[in-house]
Parts: sequence; structure tokens; C-alpha cells
Amino acid sequence: MLELISLEESNHILSRYGQTLGVEHVLLRDSLRRVLAEDLTAQTNIPPFDRSAVDGYGISSKDTGLNQFKIIGETPAGYTYEDLINPGNGLRIFTGAPVAKGIVAVIRQEDVCVQGEQIVIKKPWKPGDNIALRGEDVTEGEPLLSKGTVITPAYIGLLAAQGISKVPVFRQPKVGVLSTGDELVALGEPLTPGKIFNSNLPSLIALVEDLGGEALDLGIVSDSLEKTSLAIENALKKVNLLVTTGGVSVGDYDRLKEAILHMGGEILFWKVSIRPGTPMVIGLYKDQLIIGLSGNPAAAMIGAELFLAPLIRMILGHREANLKRCYARVRGDIRKPASTRRMIRVQIVETSEGIIAKISPKQKSGVLKSLAEANGVIDLAPGAVLNDGDGCQVILFNRWSQ
Repeated sequence: MLELISLEESNHILSRYGQTLGVEHVLLRDSLRRVLAEDLTAQTNIPPFDRSAVDGYGISSKDTGLNQFKIIGETPAGYTYEDLINPGNGLRIFTGAPVAKGIVAVIRQEDVCVQGEQIVIKKPWKPGDNIALRGEDVTEGEPLLSKGTVITPAYIGLLAAQGISKVPVFRQPKVGVLSTGDELVALGEPLTPGKIFNSNLPSLIALVEDLGGEALDLGIVSDSLEKTSLAIENALKKVNLLVTTGGVSVGDYDRLKEAILHMGGEILFWKVSIRPGTPMVIGLYKDQLIIGLSGNPAAAMIGAELFLAPLIRMILGHREANLKRCYARVRGDIRKPASTRRMIRVQIVETSEGIIAKISPKQKSGVLKSLAEANGVIDLAPGAVLNDGDGCQVILFNRWSQ
């Protein structure tokens, strides 16, 4: 059993359990932020016919020197004009309307002078002006979207234009979130002396759902070996993946690792060489993964960003599931070296001078405010220090890696 491993080693171990969970077809309106499970090919041309790109007048002539036309009808959007338009004639036409046979250009209404049934064009024109050609956006048979694409509002519009009402997407993992600790009180309950409100549970549930998973609130279990074991065993019957907070360190009441072993499970590793978040248990019970994060709020959320987020993204079928990094210039300093690799909370800001990483003033593992304001962490090597203006590597949180 590994006891203290690197961030890279731990993510490598977790990646073995990042298989997708199969495919389902969902209604297009329900597909936002889901991950496409198959390549899609265009079934029709967009636009499906030559159409007017503006409100104006369709004209029929190959003579670009001709500037006066007789208007013999009109074509609103959604209707067609079936007769051939002879040279010298034209149609009143509106944006999106099909271009009738014989029309060679559409002149914007602001570029003509109307004189009864005649129009006089006030500007030079050429064939093809203001006509969107059939298939100029998308051609039937061309690749449309590829497997692993995250569906956005714009992609929903593209698929709707193809008449696609259902899409194949990877199934969402059901992720159970369980907190351990006698000191915890659920929201809505009275806060008695020595107790604290459980902030880890709602924040982790939100993170899972923000990533695209389906979160299951499993509440709080006390610091009891038997109760913890039973809670884990019952939880794993309902979920694909279990995430816990608390009970992962070396205190007398830290029961998680012991509970997994008591159940007959296996510990894949315990402790990662980063701060905050060193105490961490990754267990396996009947081929189901248990991710035990620190009970300290900042450590729990940083651990979730570094370990849980990439894993869920893999299960969801993202093409790029690994941690996202960027180069930044630091604002502030870290002058005291440490023997452990540190994750320094920062706020990433894009400026005219490049990407700036503003160091949060409070870095303790139990501090929530600096975490709430952070959108990444500086990956600071053991023994390293930072001075204002130095370059640094930043690991971006999930909301910055979409």
C-alpha cells in the first residue's frame, strides 16, 4: 500500500477508474453541457435553399449596368415564388425567403429608390449580392460534431437546424457525497456549542453538478467505525462513485481508512505530497471507488478540484480531462519555503500585460473565504519561494477549464 505519493501518481491511479458508463439518447433541450458519445454527420444542407440575407429586392439581370427594375411580386420568409423571373423584373423579398428562379442578386432596401412599381438602384451591384447559397453554412454529409464534444447553446442551435431532436451522450455518473464527523451540523439544524455547520457537503454537491455529474446527498455520519462502514456500504449500492470528507488523518476519531478495511475493501493510496490536502484516502470496495477528502474545507475543495474533477470529466467522456494549467505572473509573494509541494490559492485575472495570479492573503486549510475568491492554485515546488512579478505555473479550477 502506497502511503505518500505525488499528485501525478495519484491522478494516474485514479485514471484507471475513469471509464465512461455507456450511452443514452436525450432530448436536445436536455443535452446542454452533456458530452457527445458519437460523431454526428450533417443530414441536410444549411441553408436548405438559396435565400435572401437581407430585406430588399431580388433582381433578374446579368447586366450589372442595369439599375431600374419592375417589381412584379413579393416573397416573405416561409413562402416561395414559383414563376421564373425574367430579366428586367424583380421581387420584393424578405430576410430568409427563398430566392426565386431567375433572381441573380438581392439589393438592400436602403440602397434603392422606389418609384411606383419600379425601383432604381442607387449603388453598384454584382451577381450573388446578399444571397446565402444552399449549403454554404453546412453541407449534407460533412462532419458536424465529433465524439467528446461538450454540447453548448450554440451547438444545440446547430443540431436543431438539422432537425435533430435527440442526441447520443455519455451517461452521467451518480456521485454520492458523504460527510463524517461528530462536530458537523446540517444546514437548518440549531448550532450548539462545539459544533460547526457542514460546508463541505453542499460545496461538493455543487461541484459534482457543475462538472455534469448527478450528485446524491448522503448527509453526515458520526465518527464511529461501524456506522461509517455501514454508511459507505449502503451508499455504494446507490452510486457509481463515493466522495467523503473528514476522517482521513491520523487522529483517534479518523475512521475512514479503517472503515474501508473493516468492510473488506482495499486502500489504493493514503496521503498525497501536497499542502493543503495531504491526508486523503482512495479506497476500493467491490470495484467501486471511494475518494476520501480532508475535512478541512479548503483542503477538501482543492482536493476535489485536483482529483475528483478530472476523474468525473473522464467518466463523462471529455476529450481533455486532465488538469489544465497556464503560465502567469504573480502578484504578491510567498517568502517562506516549505518542505512540501504547495497549492497556493490565487485569483487569475487576464490583463493587457498577460495573465496575473493574485495570491490570496489567507492560505490555511480551514479558510473558506480565500478559496471562494480563488479560481486556481499556484503549483509551488518544495523549497521554492515567490516574489512579486515572478512567473509561475497555475492549475486552473474546473470553472476555468471548460
